[in-house]
Amino acid sequence: MIVRSLFVALLLVAPALPVSEAATFLHGKQVSISAPVNDDLYAAGGMLRISEPVNGDLVIAGGNITVSQSVAGDLIAAGGNISVRGTIGDDARVAGGDVTIASTLSGDLIVFGGSVVIEENTTVEGDLVVFGGHVTVLGIVRGDLQSRTGYITLNGEVLGSADMQGERVVVAGRIAGPSTLVAEKIELQEGASFGGNVTYWQENGELEFGSSLQGGTATFDPELQPHRNVGKRDAMKAFGLLALWSFLSGLLLLLILVLATKNFFRNAAKEVEDRPLQMMLWGFLYLIAVPVLAVLLCFSLIGIPLGLFVLMMYAFVLYFSCVFTALVFGKWLQEHYKLSKSKLVHFGVSLGVYIAMALLTLIPILGWLVQLLLVCTALGALLATKLAVYRKVM
Repeated sequence: MIVRSLFVALLLVAPALPVSEAATFLHGKQVSISAPVNDDLYAAGGMLRISEPVNGDLVIAGGNITVSQSVAGDLIAAGGNISVRGTIGDDARVAGGDVTIASTLSGDLIVFGGSVVIEENTTVEGDLVVFGGHVTVLGIVRGDLQSRTGYITLNGEVLGSADMQGERVVVAGRIAGPSTLVAEKIELQEGASFGGNVTYWQENGELEFGSSLQGGTATFDPELQPHRNVGKRDAMKAFGLLALWSFLSGLLLLLILVLATKNFFRNAAKEVEDRPLQMMLWGFLYLIAVPVLAVLLCFSLIGIPLGLFVLMMYAFVLYFSCVFTALVFGKWLQEHYKLSKSKLVHFGVSLGVYIAMALLTLIPILGWLVQLLLVCTALGALLATKLAVYRKVM
């Protein structure tokens, strides 16, 4: 019963899986398209090249991703190296190690990456929200800019407001609206221009804005200083206790699932062995589709309880996603290296994977990305396995 209840949430996303005629699904080590796609496109692989128009949404995940043609709808992309050079008809959400955007986007752009470059020929009609290690903005943002980065350089133009926070903020472009700048060091280079009021903080105190102020005033605000040392000891203690509690609860669930299952994780590991990229895509779709399904259920009065239940189970799966991932890849390692088939060995190997997953969170950007890809693959394999069981029953 416990295993069945744990995976009920996975089955709830089944209507959103590759059974619709209104979408195209591709996967493989190398994926490309040779003709325009006249519906939504979902793709996963090692190297992906979208060199023909997509007249719908594009959801794509893989190692190296190049989108060189137009996408009529939304773009959702996750990968190692991502290059977007085609026109995007709506919003774009991109997460990767190295991200390059050289495009016209009709909606908002949300980017998460180690290195992010918004090239000079880029126009974002909506807002730009960017999180990254090293970010360069050369293009035009017609809406607002919000950034949380290690190092950001603005050489382009922001027609709305700007909220830029990081270790170092360099401004060599134009911000038409009000600005908030917070950094250990703020650097104003030739070409910097502020059309509205500027509120700022930097470690070295006040900054001379000179002729860069085209309108409004510049105000040094000590209240903007990041409160790094306030309650630091108590915060670290609370964080440590929370991390320990989370780890131990995950360890308990790991043990329960090893003891309560027989072939389930072995079958999931086989799915990973046979179809790793497809399983990654399925898991990625699961992460996207379940919240949408829950919201749609809540639109009707009788669907609200079911929608809330779906969200509750989704939160449960996300919270313990590293446990499920450890069990799948622990079993895969056990089978791949022909270790003893005992439950004790499965638990031990899975525990090692679980600890490795926890350590990945300590590696910014790259570690998080690797963890995301592993989780997507494991969730996709679990979903495929559960669906196969239900097909046999039906």
